Amino acid sequence: MRTHVVEVGPSAVRQLCCGKGAVAATEAVSAALDNIDDPIALVDSRPVALESLWRTVLGSADCRNSERAVLIHPSWWALTRIDLVSTAAQVLADEVVTRPRSWLLALASPFGSDY
Repeated sequence: MRTHVVEVGPSAVRQLCCGKGAVAATEAVSAALDNIDDPIALVDSRPVALESLWRTVLGSADCRNSERAVLIHPSWWALTRIDLVSTAAQVLADEVVTRPRSWLLALASPFGSDY
């Protein structure tokens, strides 16, 4: 199973797979992150529904044919933020799993992880 891994927030959106880095569309990324708790964001002086903006941002992650997406988010993010980006991540794959950044750090630990 091919898995797409994307780190979201608090100040950037980055692909952690596919040999990529920062996701394109920096103005959209900034608007999505700056307005994550609002229903609408301004992009190019135009109002955009935040759900749509997040779909655009995550959809710009260029990793084709993924069956699963793992979103790494700040451990302190509220559930509403996590739900928003998780729903938008359906553009990446049918199965979306969210994990706090602490999970990723635990995986990198020499002591392993129980997650």
